[in-house]
Amino acid sequence: MDASPAAFALADRYTVVLAGAAALAVWGRRPDTALLGVLDRLDGRLGGDGVLLPAERAHVEEHLFGEVVRRVRDNRLLDLSARRVPG
Repeated sequence: MDASPAAFALADRYTVVLAGAAALAVWGRRPDTALLGVLDRLDGRLGGDGVLLPAERAHVEEHLFGEVVRRVRDNRLLDLSARRVPG
């Protein structure tokens, strides 16, 4: 592909903005810890300092890790549906 580094950087930033918009569409009406974690990470990808303070970030990471552990133990998918996996 013949494109400049600036074009690739712009495409990268655009995908981050789209990911933020998708997160807001999913969680915007009922913001929760997952939304804060997503927005914090995406802000970091755009070169920002993040939207959370270090203590808040630690709390969000602990909450999300706990959710992952709970879903794995309960044989649930790690997606938005959290459906049970047979077996």
